[in-house]
Amino acid sequence: MPRSVLPPPCSAPVNRAPVVTATDVALETGAVRSGASLVSAIDPEGRAVTHYAVWDADNAAGSGYWSLDGVALAAKTRQLLTAAEFARVEFHAGAFDADEVFGVAATDGRDWSGLTRFTVDTTPSNLAPTVSLDALTLARGTGVDAAFFVRATDPNGAADIARYILRDESGAANSGHWVVHGQAQAAQTDIIVKAADFSAVRWQAGTSTTGATDVITVTVLDKHGAAATASGTVVTAANAIPDLVASNAVVPVGGSLGLADVVTANDINGDAITLWALFDNTPGGGRLMIGDKEFGAGQYTQLSAADFANLRFVGGAAGDVDHLQIRAYDGLEWSDPWDTFTITTQAPLFSPDIF
Repeated sequence: MPRSVLPPPCSAPVNRAPVVTATDVALETGAVRSGASLVSAIDPEGRAVTHYAVWDADNAAGSGYWSLDGVALAAKTRQLLTAAEFARVEFHAGAFDADEVFGVAATDGRDWSGLTRFTVDTTPSNLAPTVSLDALTLARGTGVDAAFFVRATDPNGAADIARYILRDESGAANSGHWVVHGQAQAAQTDIIVKAADFSAVRWQAGTSTTGATDVITVTVLDKHGAAATASGTVVTAANAIPDLVASNAVVPVGGSLGLADVVTANDINGDAITLWALFDNTPGGGRLMIGDKEFGAGQYTQLSAADFANLRFVGGAAGDVDHLQIRAYDGLEWSDPWDTFTITTQAPLFSPDIF
């Protein structure tokens, strides 16, 4: 009778555990992410993952942690979760700057994977910059650096400020305007300036003689895209009349002095003095002269700036006191009121006959 041949015994296929993947991640302090966004598990045989185990290596106060349905899971121990529960698990970044280690394992109901560890680099949350504008009034035609009245700060440090966006909302003729690297900027448009170039930004007051008010806005953005905006006004003051200082003076008998030596004019708008007006109010012995030309007492005299530079007062008799009045014109307005000063003719302090 032939011998029967039996087939070799069949060995059961070896089950392979799920493969868990997790990569290191950087999160801001206090950030919250779903567990599924940080960890994935795939079973090589296509079986469903039935359970997860999560692990937290640090139980220090303020450190990161796992939570289920809003309840924190204990650290330093593996927390067993069903797949349905893991879908509701969240990860919370810690409250301080640190690198923390976490782990996840998974099973298909037959075999567990090893614990896959990953690191969370927690960095401080970005804080938005702040900006404010000081109230500013400028004389017509003057300018000032933007840093003088724009106050921008960033809680994360000045180096975190990336750029500025400037706007001039007033498009009126003769109004003020922004200037960047010496170039006037158009009104009612965004002017983008890198933080490194902000020192080259100025505000130029308008040229209106009656005054003007410009509305401006400044937006500050940091390197993370956070922004702050402030609005304010810059006032261009109406034209200021020249400010005169006329000093009383003494001249010796037969001597003379230049009027420009005793009278000065300051114009805060920077306007050049174009005309001078004088009046010799007393019939003293002194005389106002340009070269050989004499301007008599009681006579109103109007001179150009060039002529005034050559105007001299020639002393009269000893003891004579001449009362003079003067004012200046800046091309727009006369100084007012008239400035009054005296020039006294004084006898020599010694007699030349004794020498």
